[in-house]
Amino acid sequence: MFPSQPNFLKKVFLLGIIFFSAMTGCHPSHRSPKSRNLSQRGVSHVVEKGQTLWNIARTYGVPVKQICQANELKSSHRIKEGQKIWIPGAKAKLSVPPTCVFREVKFFWPLQGPILRKFGQHGLQRMEGIDIQSSFGTPIAAAAAGEVIYAGKDLKGYDRVIIIQHEGGYSTIYANNIENLVEVHQKVNPEQIIAKIGQGTEGKEPYVHFEIRHHQQALDPISLLP
Repeated sequence: MFPSQPNFLKKVFLLGIIFFSAMTGCHPSHRSPKSRNLSQRGVSHVVEKGQTLWNIARTYGVPVKQICQANELKSSHRIKEGQKIWIPGAKAKLSVPPTCVFREVKFFWPLQGPILRKFGQHGLQRMEGIDIQSSFGTPIAAAAAGEVIYAGKDLKGYDRVIIIQHEGGYSTIYANNIENLVEVHQKVNPEQIIAKIGQGTEGKEPYVHFEIRHHQQALDPISLLP
């Protein structure tokens, strides 16, 4: 998580963006949802016309699998309008746009390597992306086609940072770079090399901090990557 992220990234992401979703979801099983543990932190979301489990999951930043497990849902079937879905871990109800406004974007891994830190809460600190380990100087690739909207070194403790805006309302962040290879307003292609990985902080191995965001909201990259 970026140390000064709440102030810095909110300024960068004042460009309002809309998210897309695939036309897939889960069909409710015949078991009662009351059997789940409702004491678990989260919110209840009522499915509206045009919504799928995928765009609900992506809006809330919660993996589809986790929502299916919390609601005892079976995969490969659509959810129904009016159905109540428990969103585990969510802090507040969010407005979920219908699938019809989304444009599909295929994401790629910015680099291959073990995940040092996963998305989500880690004690008192919240990770709004993932840290992917690799060797110092390893090339970092753009996760999708788009336009560079930030390339600089303004975040203390994270060396150089790149932010790319994509079609369909996606934006991705690549931090802890030893070198940025693209500039603001530059168009990039999927898997185009945009930076090189920097040294780790706090005794960690070299890594890139990678985020996917929607309308200033951080989403779990694992749920969107192949």
